[in-house]
Amino acid sequence: MTIEAGDKRRDAEIEEEMLYAESILEHDDQHDDDKIDVNAFLTQKEAPENIHKRRKRIKYAMTQQHLQMANVTQEQIAKRPVAGVIKRVSLKNFMCHANFELELGPRLNFIIGHNGSGKSSILTAISVCLGAKATETNRGNSLKDLIKEGTNMSQIKVVLSNVGDYCFEPEKYGDEIIIERTIRRDGSGAVPYIIRSETGKKISSKKSDLDTILDAFSIAVSNPMVFLSQDQARSFLTASSDADKYRHFMRGTLMEDIVNNFMKVNDTIEKIDTKLMRLKESTIALKAKATEARELHMRLKESDQLRRSAFLYRGKYFWMEHQSIKESMEASRVRYEESLNQIAEIDNLIDENNLKIDALQKKKSGLDGKLEKLRQDLTDIKPKYSSQKDLTNTATRTAEDLVSNLEKNNAELKSFAKQIASLEKHIAKEEEKLREKNGGSKDALKQRLEDLVQEDTDLSRKLNELRQRENSTRTASHEAYSALDNEIREKAESLNDARQELNRIKQGSKQHNPLALLNKSVQDVVHHLKNTRFSDRVIGPISSYTFVKSEHKKWTQLINAQCGAHVNTFIVRNANDQRQLKKLMDKFHCRSTILIRRPERFDFSNGKPNGDYLTVLDCLEFTDDDVKYALIDLAHLESVVLCDDRYQAQNVVEDRSSNVLVALCPVDPRQGLRQQKRSAHGAFMSDPLYYENIPKIGVQNASADTSGIEENIEHLKREVAELKGKKENAVNEANEKSRKINNEIKEIQNHKRKLASEKYNLDSALDDSSDSAKLIEYSNARDDLVQRKSTLEQSIPDLQDQIYHAQEKAKSYNSALVELKQEATKLREFMDALRNDKITVDTDIGTCNQTIHHFERQKAQQQEAFKDFKKNEQKWQDMLQESLAKAQEACSKEEADRLHVKSIENVQREIQRINEDIKRADELLGKEPDAIINEDEDARKSFNDAFHLYLETNEAKKLLMDSFSTRLKAFRNSRSAACGAAQMTFNSSLEFRNFSGTLEFDHGRRTLQMLVSTKNDKKPRNVDSLSGGEKSFSQIALLLSTWKLMRSRIKGLDEFDVFMDQVNRKIGMKLMLSKLSEDLESQTIFITPQDIGQIAELDENLVRIHRIRDPRAH
Repeated sequence: MTIEAGDKRRDAEIEEEMLYAESILEHDDQHDDDKIDVNAFLTQKEAPENIHKRRKRIKYAMTQQHLQMANVTQEQIAKRPVAGVIKRVSLKNFMCHANFELELGPRLNFIIGHNGSGKSSILTAISVCLGAKATETNRGNSLKDLIKEGTNMSQIKVVLSNVGDYCFEPEKYGDEIIIERTIRRDGSGAVPYIIRSETGKKISSKKSDLDTILDAFSIAVSNPMVFLSQDQARSFLTASSDADKYRHFMRGTLMEDIVNNFMKVNDTIEKIDTKLMRLKESTIALKAKATEARELHMRLKESDQLRRSAFLYRGKYFWMEHQSIKESMEASRVRYEESLNQIAEIDNLIDENNLKIDALQKKKSGLDGKLEKLRQDLTDIKPKYSSQKDLTNTATRTAEDLVSNLEKNNAELKSFAKQIASLEKHIAKEEEKLREKNGGSKDALKQRLEDLVQEDTDLSRKLNELRQRENSTRTASHEAYSALDNEIREKAESLNDARQELNRIKQGSKQHNPLALLNKSVQDVVHHLKNTRFSDRVIGPISSYTFVKSEHKKWTQLINAQCGAHVNTFIVRNANDQRQLKKLMDKFHCRSTILIRRPERFDFSNGKPNGDYLTVLDCLEFTDDDVKYALIDLAHLESVVLCDDRYQAQNVVEDRSSNVLVALCPVDPRQGLRQQKRSAHGAFMSDPLYYENIPKIGVQNASADTSGIEENIEHLKREVAELKGKKENAVNEANEKSRKINNEIKEIQNHKRKLASEKYNLDSALDDSSDSAKLIEYSNARDDLVQRKSTLEQSIPDLQDQIYHAQEKAKSYNSALVELKQEATKLREFMDALRNDKITVDTDIGTCNQTIHHFERQKAQQQEAFKDFKKNEQKWQDMLQESLAKAQEACSKEEADRLHVKSIENVQREIQRINEDIKRADELLGKEPDAIINEDEDARKSFNDAFHLYLETNEAKKLLMDSFSTRLKAFRNSRSAACGAAQMTFNSSLEFRNFSGTLEFDHGRRTLQMLVSTKNDKKPRNVDSLSGGEKSFSQIALLLSTWKLMRSRIKGLDEFDVFMDQVNRKIGMKLMLSKLSEDLESQTIFITPQDIGQIAELDENLVRIHRIRDPRAH
């Protein structure tokens, strides 16, 4: 074949290829015409007559199913084996259970028990064992959170029945399929899943095999409506919006997944369109390649020009390389000059830090001097304290000795009184004897003597009474003085403490130190935390990480009153750190709470109020997220609402839709009020909240408000002055009483002396016989004792005065001793403050030294760069001269500038391309013409193959579009049928209470509206307008209609009845028992704290009740 003939053939083929390319473009323009709008199609409303026909078919099918069930007894249903239900659940070290096993019935199971007994953890264990993730259980962010505290491994075992219709590979597994899942805290060890046969033989450990078994039994663990946890049940049963109801229904019936799959198919079609576009571009590129092959021999003729071009581009490369070396050298010179400038700047910075160190060293020396002076002052106080202590002990002992003497005197007075009484009896006997012996001649004198003796006795008794009264008055006065002195001393100590606290707070405010508001024991613990070894981070106290936002500072006192129990709390992450921190707290007599809590972030949005309410959490800011989540966990800050007055607070709590359990409001400047709901029956409680003088949680970097403590100081001053005046009045009153009593005593003593004289005369007149000797002896002895007793009684008041003055002296010495002790305490506090300042100075010196080391390293780096430039400067010059010589040898600068190329890389690519063209042209020059034609034919064939591939891909896309459209129509019909079936089930459930209603689905807006008509309603109304019990009943009817469509073999529901009263709980439970007993192929597990046994008519063949005891009680 000649070259001319080949050229003609090539021209004809190129025209054919151009036609192909045009057909591709025309076909590609039609891609957008056959696209399907999935959203518009699925939200398009169906004709009413089609919906009516479909509902008649559904009603007929449901009627037939009910008639079939009517012919089967409950006992036959219970005994009928069902494959896929759970027979047994075993837990080891899972959540609160150490070792637990539960046998489940094949139909309806109620797991009941007190709160905290671990009921919900059973449903969580089943979900996790069957493949659920930790986040799907709402019990933690990781499976490790489900391991029992203090253990490293948890194991769950679920045994499925494999007997009856639809059993799964019975020849391999037998009558039971055992599924085990092991969770390890360190994540190591055995595989997470093990599937065993009835005999315990290991069959598989693959998650895919587990999914196959669950699919065979229609157990959709990933479906959120299969196992409803507490939060999911509350979310569904209390769903307030139509959108929430629609979302729950679509997820439970898996129609949401189908719609998502349709959207993925639609995305796939769009990707096919993209691929078609790329095929078109590739085909056009192949056509260009074929054209290039035809023109190849033309370029062979131009090989000389190509070589000239290559020579010029090579010269261009050398000139550009020369320019690049020149620019690099200039850049290095600039960096060299910058290094010199930076070295000078670094030297200045080093000098500045050295000056800072000198100033800090001087400050440290000053602190050392102050510390030494305080130590000397403390040393000087010690001998004073010791001397004062000796004086106090001596005065105390003196007072104790005087008290002992007083007790001895009182004992002696009692002895004298007994002896005088005995002598009086002897005197009476002797007088009686003399009277009988002498007859009545001396009766008158004796009668007068007896009257005198009686009067003297009466006066003595009155004298004793007055002295006792004086002693009582003196004792009462002393007790009153002591009580007032103690009260004055206590008030003075409180006043002194208040002043010290005020000074400490003002000092802390100047330094913006939040710890200054806390007790000294807490401050000591915080200061020594960094010197104590802990295995993990220790946070505390909570108040030092928590602040009130400035725009909400008016709520500061109320927030502090609510959170007061937690402000001094410390947080650790393990038990070892708790024990270590407890030792440190005991050392400083600190009584703060220690909380063991791992860092955890959780979703607390469910606790937030429904509405525009200001919560305590909104008013606070935190410098540490661990503290934030700990306080939310401890005090539920997200659900505590702040209100302006008590009426607003009560209205907020009474509003059930607000989701508010606690509301706070101010009452007066000293206290606030807490309103809270105490039970599900609507009972409320109001508690007063008393404000602190100084709030521990305040606005960050703001000065502390000391007005409260200053008012307290003034109040204490007034109380001390009042007590001192009261004591002075008491002293004056006691002195006046003592004076009056002493006057009466003197009058009685004078009268007694007169009586004694007259008695002596009578005794002399009667003493004319030897028979009166004994009488005189007894009388003299008695009179002597009376005189001694009187003398001793007169000495007692003086002794009591001595005791009082001795005790007052001891108190005075003790007060001086306390003042010395307080002075020593102040000196130690000042020394602690100076030591802290010294630590701060040492820290600043260390920081400056580190800064200097950092700058010295930077300086060394800059000096190295400086040395590198000086070292390589000559090398750069040599390279520059060498590159210039090469460029001038290749071509002139003007010739190189005529080639407009942007970069040296582009020049290299152009040189490479020209060299390849030269090489290709040289190779073609040695070939036969047929070889060139064959290459052209290969290029054309590649183009044709690409074009046919494009057509085939486009045809496949059309088939996919047709199938996609058919499936969309089928899904819309089946969705309509499912909604109709749900409507029938919903109405059937409502008829249980003689209600009626309808479910209105709006697929365009994605809403589900529940309309219910009670016995007294003329027309259906929105479920939100019903009472709480009627609304809960309607929500359960919706749940049953959703479950009816799901056809899941196993279903679980956790604490669905906690928001119902007793009557509606009983009605709802009877409805669920009635409807679920109709399902012959499923197992249902209910979790509830209520005693389900109170509901009558429980069929033991269908229902099993499992009571769970608190595992902590074992």
